[in-house]
Amino acid sequence: MPRVRNGETGPGALKPKGTRAKSGCYTCRIRRKKCDEARDHNGHCNTCVRLKVQCLGFGDKRPTWLTRSKCDEILSKIKHFIAGGSVLPGRDPSYLILWDGDLEVASFPSDVGPPLCEDFLLDNFGPVELEGLLTPWSRGNLLLPQSPSPFHTTSQSIIPFDLYPTDFFTLLPSFSVMDVESRLSDAQLDKRYTDIVVAMQYQFSDEETRSELLRSIQSPGRHQASTRLLAFIHERRHTSPLSIALQDDFAQSRYSDLQKTLNDPHSYDDDQAMASLTMISTLLFDGGMGEWQHWLNMVSKHAHILLSKYASPQHALMACSKKQAFLIKASIWFDVLASVTTQTEPSFLQVTRELFSPYASGVSEINAPDGDMMTVMGCESRVLWALAEVSALSAWKQQEIDQGRLSIIRLVQRAEPIFQCLNELLSAYHHHPGSRNLCSEVFRMAAKVYLLSVVNGDFPGAEDMEKAVQEAVQLMAKADNAVVRSTVFAFFVCGCLTNDEELRGILCDQLRREGSVGNCAAVLELLEQVCAELSGKQDPVPWRRALANKNLLLV
Repeated sequence: MPRVRNGETGPGALKPKGTRAKSGCYTCRIRRKKCDEARDHNGHCNTCVRLKVQCLGFGDKRPTWLTRSKCDEILSKIKHFIAGGSVLPGRDPSYLILWDGDLEVASFPSDVGPPLCEDFLLDNFGPVELEGLLTPWSRGNLLLPQSPSPFHTTSQSIIPFDLYPTDFFTLLPSFSVMDVESRLSDAQLDKRYTDIVVAMQYQFSDEETRSELLRSIQSPGRHQASTRLLAFIHERRHTSPLSIALQDDFAQSRYSDLQKTLNDPHSYDDDQAMASLTMISTLLFDGGMGEWQHWLNMVSKHAHILLSKYASPQHALMACSKKQAFLIKASIWFDVLASVTTQTEPSFLQVTRELFSPYASGVSEINAPDGDMMTVMGCESRVLWALAEVSALSAWKQQEIDQGRLSIIRLVQRAEPIFQCLNELLSAYHHHPGSRNLCSEVFRMAAKVYLLSVVNGDFPGAEDMEKAVQEAVQLMAKADNAVVRSTVFAFFVCGCLTNDEELRGILCDQLRREGSVGNCAAVLELLEQVCAELSGKQDPVPWRRALANKNLLLV
């Protein structure tokens, strides 16, 4: 039977092709999914908000930047992002940035193509059936701890840094418009900190340490107030990953209030010291820059006072409270890694020597678990000692150079005991290659690279430097998200001190995947800036100057 044409009906007639909607957002139309077209206060469709994917806006005509190849690229990114499980329960929801340019709808030039519609966007692609992989996102289940350690976290963020402006952190938009109802209550902030944030703040802490931290915020006080601010920063960075959360009026108000109450040296106590530690974490969660050195000085001063009450550091860690022991060890940790940025001798150098030196009788020989750094920061105690000694050696070397009396023989002699310590593989790593032990091994290998840069100078082409970086990167390639976020020091130092683009690319890709919460984005930006400014292989890499100028804390 012939088909009926010209609008006639009949059993053989073709069914009219439905009209494709052109009122949905560009992201949903590229995905070939129905857009609910309901917009939040930022003008983003609810579907994109739920999936944690950038909403590219609405319009009848395709904007000039959205070419055929760009549609293909965007669809591929969305498919990879969703298929990676980033919005499954128990995973970091992350946020996929698709385009960082001007999203205004513009008339298209003649060589770009027709108006945006499903026929243009999707005829070149097969069906994209991804919804079955998704579970609706809930604010209370953003970043749950993941085995093997109950305090490890996983992030699958994919943010294409090639789309970022050159000076990323100075050009970030502020929170100019904030829906008051979107802010969490104090009770919600407390729950967010307890359920999510504390696991990110101290990723390799043991259960006893975490329980002590949570007990510390059960009563109203400065520490409780600081954890609420940290939880707010965490939520803001997830909601608007390209913004500095502390620029929000609400965050600024709370930060200012804490400044006033914490800066009184006459009433400084354990609660204030814990709050100061959390203020450092707040700055780290919001990019890693700011006045972290002020807060570190505050908590370090309190830790020195606690230590002075006892005959020795070993006695102090065994005799003081659990909270005080944690304060001392956390202060030592931040102090040692901060010395990489400040290029000064760590203020806890002598304490570190007494506690953790493999050449002295320290806590590790007295069977005192309170002195173990592995269950606090995921770094073996002797490796922490080595890091402190390398920073001290670097400061000594610069002083000798400034005074025109550097002895290379003396430099090598001082470095030899550190090399001997770092050449010993962590015994537990081969038998228990978990994240915490891997983290410590990454620190050990990166400390060797750091030490070589002091002894040889910052020359990536040196044979021993090339070997050390290669071994370190092979280890770092195995790192999960908790290890990457905890060892940004290693990623920055090794990334700067290699001429191998493939090795550096491995490190950069891992940093890119870590998302908006934390300082991985800032570390990546600075790493790429240092490498872009290299004048030649014959010159030393200026990573120290760049790090000091940026005042970036590598924790």
